[in-house]
Amino acid sequence: MTKDSPTFHPFELAFGGYSNSGKTTLITRLIHRLARRYQVAYVKHDIHRFEMDHPGKDTFEAYAKGAGRVFISDKEHFACVGAGKASEDDHRALLASADIALIEGYKHSAIPKVILLDDQNAICDEIVAGKIHGVVACVGKAPQGPGLEGIPYFQRDDLDGLTAFVEEVFQKQAQTVPLYGLVLAGGKSSRMGRDKSTLNYHGAAQVKYCHDLLRSFCEEVFVSNRPSQADLNEHQGLNQIHDSFLDMGPLGGILSAMRCHPAAAWLVLACDLPWVDQEVIQTLLNARNPFVFATAYQSAHNAWPEPLCTVYEPKMYPRLLAFLGTGHTCPRKALINSRITMIRQPRPNALDNINHPHEYQRVIKEIRP
Repeated sequence: MTKDSPTFHPFELAFGGYSNSGKTTLITRLIHRLARRYQVAYVKHDIHRFEMDHPGKDTFEAYAKGAGRVFISDKEHFACVGAGKASEDDHRALLASADIALIEGYKHSAIPKVILLDDQNAICDEIVAGKIHGVVACVGKAPQGPGLEGIPYFQRDDLDGLTAFVEEVFQKQAQTVPLYGLVLAGGKSSRMGRDKSTLNYHGAAQVKYCHDLLRSFCEEVFVSNRPSQADLNEHQGLNQIHDSFLDMGPLGGILSAMRCHPAAAWLVLACDLPWVDQEVIQTLLNARNPFVFATAYQSAHNAWPEPLCTVYEPKMYPRLLAFLGTGHTCPRKALINSRITMIRQPRPNALDNINHPHEYQRVIKEIRP
């Protein structure tokens, strides 16, 4: 991480200003309001050496004797103090579970920022001179300073207006994330005895049906398959992403897509779910929360999330890689252990999957009596 461009979180907003301009007071008041709807991370830039522990405590003594990392936790809290300079990856990993991040300081960074003006509007000169970039609003007590007429301005006690503005900033950031679709069609279909992506439930091969279904909602749609499927008649003409994470089942397909387009959110749909239709997809997207790791349906058979009709947000990519690094290849396990939004299915059978020939025949009779 460099001083000029720190990045702590996908959705971040800094609050800058001179010393004693009231940054901490304003941020904590905003946190009190925003915490009703979001899990908020708070980051403070301290230009002095700080201490978060106290002499006489076990953790203080361990750190003083040279421990590079000191971690303490109870049933409701945890804390970590480390020696050295934290990297950008350290920041992102520590804050990823939060929905949004409010950052105190870093006024000369590239992070979008709200600038607090002192009574004399002294910092206005730096803004006008272009020394402070990314200013999205100013907050002060006095009338707005000269040269800032095009920048939204709030009085310090206008907490309603400031809270609404901060939420609007994050919503606009979320709207810049592209939504791509991914049809998982790379399974070996050993129980079915034929490629499940080529089955016809709705008048077309299921891979084509799923592709066209997602195309109504996504900017781009890709089919996740094996290289040996590339020339299948049913797959030709569709954008394909071949697995680069091999022999991992659905997780391999999801990670391969995220590897190709890490800045996108992915609406993932397995091709063996014949009951998925526009209502199922629209209901999921209506409930989508772009600030958590994923939005998923709850299984109709238990309390677990269904990983194969889910929106995975971009910050889920490093989290899935971390789970893979510990030997886990089940996307459901990753969802269970992550902060997600989970909703009920519009119909009990909406996400029932089909694996055997007799199930296929039964579904055909129900869909096309």
